[in-house]
Parts: sequence; C-alpha cells; structure tokens
Amino acid sequence: MKMVNNKSFPSLLQCHLHSSLWTKYKERYEVLQRPCETEQHRLILNGWVTAVDKVLAEDPPGNDEVQKLMTAVTQFASSANDMSAGGGAFSRLMKYAAILLVTNGIIPKFASMNLPINLEKGGTVVWTFVNCEYIMDKTTRKYVSSSHGVSVRLMRGVYYRRSSFTGKPVEKTERVRVDSGSLGVTDKHLYFVGKAKSFRLPYTKITSFEPFSNGIGIFRDTKNAKPEIFVTQDGWFTYPPSPVKAG
Repeated sequence: MKMVNNKSFPSLLQCHLHSSLWTKYKERYEVLQRPCETEQHRLILNGWVTAVDKVLAEDPPGNDEVQKLMTAVTQFASSANDMSAGGGAFSRLMKYAAILLVTNGIIPKFASMNLPINLEKGGTVVWTFVNCEYIMDKTTRKYVSSSHGVSVRLMRGVYYRRSSFTGKPVEKTERVRVDSGSLGVTDKHLYFVGKAKSFRLPYTKITSFEPFSNGIGIFRDTKNAKPEIFVTQDGWFTYPPSPVKAG
C-alpha cells in the first residue's frame, strides 16, 4: 500500500488532490484524529471516487480537473482493486483523459494493443476495445408464389384448369452477429480480430460513422455499402457526442 507519514499526508492531499477530495478527507481525518494507514487509504480512495464522479458530471469535463485526478491516483493507488473501485471510476477517468489528449492531437501513452496483428509501420495505437461484437446487416430473399387461371367443366366431375404461376421476390434485412473479438483503434486504421473474422480498415475507406449508445457503426466507401456495427458497450467513449473542453 502506498502511504506516507501522517505529518506530510494531509499537505500532500491538499496540494495534489481535487478540492472535494481534500475537504472530504480533512473532515474525516479530524474526526478520527489521525486514522491508521488502512483507514487513510479507504478515505482517500472514497474521496477520489467522489471527486471523479463530480468532475465527469460536468458537460464537458475540463482538462485541468481530469489531469489533476489522473495525477492524484498515482499517489495512492496500489492494486487492481483500487483501479476498479467506485464502479470503474478509474476506467471512466482514463477514457476521458484519452479523449482530451486525442482532441489536442496527442496519442495517449497508456493505450495498448495486445492483438495478434501486423501493425502497419508508423501506426500508433490509440485504444483497444475487448469483448467487442461485430454486427452486420444481412439481406435474405425468398419467393412468394401465386397462381391464377380459370376452370372449364368438361363433364360431370371433370374439370380442366388453365392457369399460370408467378413468383414474387420478397427481401428481408436483419442485423446478425458475425463475430466477437477485439477492436483496435490506431491513428490510421481500425483493426478487428475475432475468432472467425479479422481485418484492417483504413479511415480513408470509411464514408461515414453512426454513433450508438453501446458502440459505433460505419459505412465503407463501396457500392451498396451496409452498416457494420461494433458493440463496444462504450458508445459515449467510442464516438464522443460533443467537443471536449480543452481547459
């Protein structure tokens, strides 16, 4: 556990952490009169999560606040449990930090791509989405038959029918799950690696993007292109709905 001595700890908080975190910790610290290290850590973590929720509730969050909270977490986070605390507060903050960096033309240094791909020379990884579903629109066609004609009575109980048969094509389009895997985003391409299908798609071959609440759709620059959808479960992050405030 990353801790410092009791004398320097409060001043460290006030200098490096968000004001709401400092206030929350200070009040609790005074009540407990120098809590033990375990209690210190719990207070800091809870306060930091509260600060993250407050900052990310702003529309949009500011660069200074996000960077301050990113710096703060390095002061006390010591385990994977810390990073996953507060309903994924660290993950959400890191994604906002990535958006801020990309908006300012900077590739996030904390991004990684552990995919079995041949990354194009000069390409830089921006983000990797795991457990991503790849969905496409599939059109099926079937023929609905019909016949018409007239019947002529030749004799009792015997008829002759002259008719014609026609078939009308009926098309049905539905969205089907093609595969699931990882979606890698670089500064030049999209990479998808699944169990049955893998491909690299340059942005220059994409005509348009369609945002969804749980992912993003693309239309390739081809004739009769159909939407291809990547379900990342992070629609707000995959395709931010509004510009991000720079400071």
